[in-house]
Amino acid sequence: MHQGHQGFSISQHFNPDPNISYEIASAKDNKFVLDASQDKKHFNELIIWENHQGSNQKWRFVSNGDGTFLIKSAETGGTLGISEKKDKIGSQPLVGYQNGTNNEKWRIVPTGNGKGFIFESMLNGLVLDIAQSKMKNGTEVIIYSNRNQDNQTWSIVPT
Repeated sequence: MHQGHQGFSISQHFNPDPNISYEIASAKDNKFVLDASQDKKHFNELIIWENHQGSNQKWRFVSNGDGTFLIKSAETGGTLGISEKKDKIGSQPLVGYQNGTNNEKWRIVPTGNGKGFIFESMLNGLVLDIAQSKMKNGTEVIIYSNRNQDNQTWSIVPT
C-alpha cells in the first residue's frame, strides 16, 4: 500500500510494483539513500549518499515468489548481492550480475517500531547497515547482525 510520497505503510505487506523504481532512504536521516557507488575504485559497491535523484540511487524490487526479493539497480539492471568471498559481518554488498543464488535474495521485513524496513539477506541472515552509523556521503553500507537500530532501518519510496 502506498501512502503518498511517504512510501509503504509499515503495517501492510510489502508488495512493490516491479515496473517502477524506488528510493531506499535511511530511517536515521532520510536525506541519505542507498547508492551504487560511481567511484572507479569502488564501482557499484553499496554506500549512502545524499539524494540527488540519480539512477544509481533508484531500485526495483522483483519477487522471487518465496517471500524474498531481488533488489535491482534501475541504472544497470544488476542485482544487489553479497560476494560469496565476502559474506561475513562487515562486508560490503555490491551490484552485480544476476546469478540465481541466495546471495542476491533479500527479505524485506517491517520493523517492530513502525519506522521502516529491515533488508535481511537470505544467504546469511545479516542485514543492511550503515557502517558505524556515520551519516555522510560515501559511508559504506555493510552487512551486520540485526540490532533493530535506525542505521539498519530503511524507508521505501516510489520515485
